[in-house]
Amino acid sequence: MVASYHLLRKGLTERPSITLAIVGLLALAIALRFIAIANQSLWYDEGVSAGMVGQSVWTVVRWSAADFQPPLYYLVLDGWAKIFGSSETSLRGLSAIAGVIVVGVTFMIARGLLNAPAAWLSGLWLATAPLAIIFSQEVRMYMPVAAAVSVAALLALRWIEEAECTQDIQGRSRGFLVGYIFAAVIGLYFQYVAALGLAAIGLTGLLRLRRNALRTWIIANCVALALFAPWLPVLHYQLASGRTATTTGAGAFAVLRASLGSLLLGVDGLPAFTTLAAFALGTLTLLGTIRMLARGRDGWLPLLLVIIPIVVVVIYAAWKHVFEVRYILVGLPGITLILGGGIELLLAAAAHLRSIFMRRSITTAVLTLAAIALLGSGFAADIRYYVDPLHPNDNYRGLVATIVRNAEPGDAIVLYAPGQNHVFDYYYRGPDRVIGVPLDRPPNQALEFTRLDELAKTHKRIWLVEYGQTEADPHGIILQWFARHAYLASHQWFGSVQLELFRIDSGHGYTVPLDAHFAGGITLKNVQLSSTLLHPGETLGLTLVWTTKQHIPISYTVFTHLLNKKNQVVAQHDGIPAGGTRPTNRWLPGQVIQDLHGIVLPKNTAPGTYQIEVGLYQVSSGERDPVVNTQGRVIGNRVLVVTVRVGED
Repeated sequence: MVASYHLLRKGLTERPSITLAIVGLLALAIALRFIAIANQSLWYDEGVSAGMVGQSVWTVVRWSAADFQPPLYYLVLDGWAKIFGSSETSLRGLSAIAGVIVVGVTFMIARGLLNAPAAWLSGLWLATAPLAIIFSQEVRMYMPVAAAVSVAALLALRWIEEAECTQDIQGRSRGFLVGYIFAAVIGLYFQYVAALGLAAIGLTGLLRLRRNALRTWIIANCVALALFAPWLPVLHYQLASGRTATTTGAGAFAVLRASLGSLLLGVDGLPAFTTLAAFALGTLTLLGTIRMLARGRDGWLPLLLVIIPIVVVVIYAAWKHVFEVRYILVGLPGITLILGGGIELLLAAAAHLRSIFMRRSITTAVLTLAAIALLGSGFAADIRYYVDPLHPNDNYRGLVATIVRNAEPGDAIVLYAPGQNHVFDYYYRGPDRVIGVPLDRPPNQALEFTRLDELAKTHKRIWLVEYGQTEADPHGIILQWFARHAYLASHQWFGSVQLELFRIDSGHGYTVPLDAHFAGGITLKNVQLSSTLLHPGETLGLTLVWTTKQHIPISYTVFTHLLNKKNQVVAQHDGIPAGGTRPTNRWLPGQVIQDLHGIVLPKNTAPGTYQIEVGLYQVSSGERDPVVNTQGRVIGNRVLVVTVRVGED
């Protein structure tokens, strides 16, 4: 950073060579993209990419055709892994190098479009931009797409500039055009969002070129499209058959704000700092837009590189109710150039003021403020990203480590939904049986219940890895089976992925009749226990049998506690009845509810006698529902069920 600072200072005063400038920028960009690159676990989509490594070309093509991206990135990643290995650092290294290319190429464009200080500062902003760093550390195709689009933009500009100056398009000019076609086709076969950036480049050529050059430009773009044509039927099928999200999604203005805000500030940051940065960068963006409009045809490309991706993404969000920040990543070069234009306009204003007041410090002050706005905008987010990640991936690495650490012989693992197998298998090397459910969308209840019944015959504990349940199993068929046949023994979140441990219900060794009444109208008829003699580390299985004579307007949470002689909670399990599938506000009068709970005893539980207590409470307030006698008088806020004994381990 110190070397880069001195290089910046020299660049602002002595106009260093473009080679030295690129070396400094690339050194900074490389450092920021490879620092802590393996800190976070691969998440679901990254696991899909990792799962394509080592697959045959035909397998990759079939998978891509069934999913929603072309196959080239996976094929390139496979070749990359053969050279550099398949560790997290190696796999993410491909995107990191692509991110460095985006920085270098965008700076080269800026050097041709902006004055030296503006180009320098905009290049340094892109090198440190939170969004650019985050996606440079992801095993996905979006940063390579941005790299392909930025290279295509540079080559196209070089060709367009020479074509405007001469009618004899030969030699090096032809090489620029061939290179543009090659970069465009690579970008399209990486991911469809490349078309958003390429549309901006193509439209720029149409607006700037005349006569023979225009005809050549149209032919070149037709050639690029023709080379992508074999995949167009697949794209048409994917767009036509792709499901629309079940939620309404954000409105057009919200998507517009999220798109522009993400380009400038990344996905998150310190709220107070983000407000200041948003104001500063928003001001520079507005000034840069004015500057680009004033430049005429030279300013069209930066504006179109931002406007077209955002407009298309807003339309797509309205159509499919889906928005992802990665869709507008191809706009990074454009927003960088626009910010540079804002700095250039500020410097022009500073030069005018300097001529009036004869104070050279005005220019220095403007440069300092611009540097603070550009580089400071991402500082808070970047530092927190490295130290305390703002955007933690779904932690499959930690999830698998938890399973391995706590597994017992004969455990089984169920991936719910089955697409998790790629990322799960990347980390898991254990002996337990792993299956995916459901097999079909929509799920076949009879088939899934049969598969799980067979699994339960040979495995008494099942780890359920739950992700994307509402899409894979919108009616919760799998959860219904677990609610009826297994005790939930433990539950943890790993990002947006849940890990649940279930113990299969193998019958009840002891039944305690209760007929306990709660003030809210619910009756606990009896409690069935798996055993009254336990050992540390075991799971106490409880089946609570509930009923009611009236409609219950409140969704209560059930608590089941194991208390020591000091009335302290040693172990517990709280949850919505029947594993969340039978909330109390959906019970029907006279209905009998079987509610399974599993209390896992800590491995350090001391031998002795313990009391089981059961009750109901509201999550919003934590207030327990009182227990009443037959006359309606409150007699407590819990039901003491039975005493159990914990023996030596």
